Amino acid sequence: MLIVGPLGAAAAFLLLALGKDASLAPGVIVPMALLGVSFAGLVAPLTASVMSSVADADEGLASGVNNAVSRVAQLAGIALSAGVASYASGYAAGLITAALLMTAGALGIAVMLPPAAGGKQ
Repeated sequence: MLIVGPLGAAAAFLLLALGKDASLAPGVIVPMALLGVSFAGLVAPLTASVMSSVADADEGLASGVNNAVSRVAQLAGIALSAGVASYASGYAAGLITAALLMTAGALGIAVMLPPAAGGKQ
């Protein structure tokens, strides 16, 4: 899910960018539903991997840092997207950039994943 989630979000961002002039269902509801499902599939395993990577004594600290970084990233993303969207072609450019960043994140995760336990070593 750490790879499928960002790729689904990238597809949703592209649908939003390309569906600017589309009607409500294909232009908004479908991409936003895909984005919601993609983020739901991404956040749980990401949080679980963060929490499982620290010692039991540090889980509270890790949870706090995880939440704080998440909130700061959300605020920075909103501020940046508002600035980019204020330009004439900013709406599409911002969504395409978000899709590229999500794809890069999925590729980064794919490269860093350890080999499967049952695979060749």
